[in-house]
Amino acid sequence: MSHILYFCRCFPPSCVHSPAYFPFLLCPRLLKAGRALAGKDVAWAKGMSRLLLNIAHRPRGRFSREQGRNAPVHLRRSLAGAFFALIALCLSQGWAQEYKWKCVELDTVRDESCLVFDVNKDGKLDIVSGRYWYEGPTWERHFLRPVAVQGEYVNASGDMALDVNGDGYVDIISVGWFIDDITWAENPKGQPVPWKVHLIMKRKGFTETLLAAQVDGKGPVDVLINYTEPPIRWIEVVPGPNPKFIEHTVGKQGAAHGIGFGDIDGDGKGDIVTPDGWWRAIDPANDRWEWHPEFKLGHASIPILVHDVNGDGRNDLIWGMAHDYGVFWLEQQAAPGGGRRWVKHEIDPTFSQAHTLTLADINKDGVVDFVTGKRWRGHAGNDPGAYEPLCIYWYSFDRAKGRWTRHKISFGELAGVGMQLPVVDIDGDGDLDVVCPGKTGLHLLINEGPKPPPKQRPKRGPKRPGQPTK
Repeated sequence: MSHILYFCRCFPPSCVHSPAYFPFLLCPRLLKAGRALAGKDVAWAKGMSRLLLNIAHRPRGRFSREQGRNAPVHLRRSLAGAFFALIALCLSQGWAQEYKWKCVELDTVRDESCLVFDVNKDGKLDIVSGRYWYEGPTWERHFLRPVAVQGEYVNASGDMALDVNGDGYVDIISVGWFIDDITWAENPKGQPVPWKVHLIMKRKGFTETLLAAQVDGKGPVDVLINYTEPPIRWIEVVPGPNPKFIEHTVGKQGAAHGIGFGDIDGDGKGDIVTPDGWWRAIDPANDRWEWHPEFKLGHASIPILVHDVNGDGRNDLIWGMAHDYGVFWLEQQAAPGGGRRWVKHEIDPTFSQAHTLTLADINKDGVVDFVTGKRWRGHAGNDPGAYEPLCIYWYSFDRAKGRWTRHKISFGELAGVGMQLPVVDIDGDGDLDVVCPGKTGLHLLINEGPKPPPKQRPKRGPKRPGQPTK
């Protein structure tokens, strides 16, 4: 029944005439068959999955991956191959599921931004998503602010939590793709009434979303906006009863889909990472930066994670393709004669639209993992793999073996990934949970702890002479 509900919720009525959709209704049986095939021959599963992915994504006729605007044709091309490729490749990698997760639907709204903090200072975490906030632990919904809706998009594509006016209650700073205003919403001291919205400034280009980052290395967090048009800018916030907002310019290079923040060169200062290179921080408060065009990431996720993956003391990059297939990491290595070089590694090629990622130590082993998943209809169904099953995974890295392991949180359910992905111990039981906003609703994925190891069947000994054969 859950798969039928998934089908009805996620596919527009205008598209259901395509027979390529109906394998989803049989998802449990197909998964069972895929497990059997992959378990019998891992090499076959990997080879077949790559073959099917190549077939599925090959441009055909005038509907190429870049120019496809006819959803049913695009689906007929991608679903048949990529759906079975997901089964084969994912299951050949083990489908490791060491933790049990419970998916709880909190709302059916389409808001894609999300924050978790204590709105009313009652000591319990609440969830803020787009137009509403949800009071924990019962998740009663309260209206927060009006947000313009354009088509299937809610114009709150990125939120940031900060006590802007210094009254002790956390407020929200917001941007949106289709609106010109950068705003902050004033927390009414936890009361269940609409929040007053204040204008910070008019944007100067399209804003995909934002990051909270201490760009100048001092004071409260700043607002690092992902402008997709040059130049790159950030906003310094001076909280108080009459808060001030000071806009700073970084430079023209690198303004594109995707942004990150972290110390690349190990000098103790946070640098700005873009899909086309990185800006070295010299004196951010006085707009002094140095451009390094050292890599090309493509249409990258937000954020691009800056993290020392292999423990060698150099920060690497982890990102997903926000509107295509793949999750990758870029290893920073010392180059001969000084400097650095970057080596690209594939983590997971099996799903598309990994629009956001979050660092978190899910298994509490002291090595930071990351969480990501599939966004639903990022470009209104025109992205490669747009209609394939939603999925959410966490990834752990074995530094001794130099190998990533993917762990399932959710697959084939209604939970997807929107523009932000909070990972926090929301129920106070000591482990990390995941809050997933998106166009298929707001979902809470509760971490119920490690699953017991699978039971091993005892091995049969050699047959004794005269023992009957079954």
